[in-house]
Amino acid sequence: EPRPNQPVASTERIALTEARKRLLTQGSELDPNNAFWWLELATDSLSRGDTVAAENLVLRASSCSAYNDFGWVEIDVRRRVYQQLVGRATENEMVAESAAILFPHFASHRWVTRHLLVGRSFAETAKLRLALARLGLLMADDSQTLIGQLVGSATYRLSRVKASPGETRLPRNRQYFSVAEAERLFAEAGHADDRSWRVLLD
Repeated sequence: EPRPNQPVASTERIALTEARKRLLTQGSELDPNNAFWWLELATDSLSRGDTVAAENLVLRASSCSAYNDFGWVEIDVRRRVYQQLVGRATENEMVAESAAILFPHFASHRWVTRHLLVGRSFAETAKLRLALARLGLLMADDSQTLIGQLVGSATYRLSRVKASPGETRLPRNRQYFSVAEAERLFAEAGHADDRSWRVLLD
């Protein structure tokens, strides 16, 4: 059922959405250790209003040891087009070109992170926060683009954001738990035996 003021999806749009989900599912089956596919599936689930599935997919993504966002494909296409139009493509020119590329999936990944944390207590989201912290560091390390690395760092930071029950969106001037506060809250939420959070917060 569409949200208020949201236009009813056309038959063509529904078909494209279903085709996209099939492709993402195939990607996750062919490359199950790539967190990118699971985050994209989380975005798809959340866009359909299935918050539980989206959270489970984020948790699944956090178990991966790689994040390949295929940024190099977009950059290579830009390089080839640049060479055909201009006749050359120096390293500095391609660095500038790649930095200017907008990758819409990163906006979707940020949306999933914010939506799953807003209005929920730390205790309720402790496991999710650990998953997001791991994913953020993985993205920051593995992303092939500057914006991907920045989004990864922001995702890691958001894992310690303060959220209040009843909020419908995270405040513009966000507050974050200190490392000491987060350590205490993770332990209180039953993660005292999960030493990964110590590494994540150090």
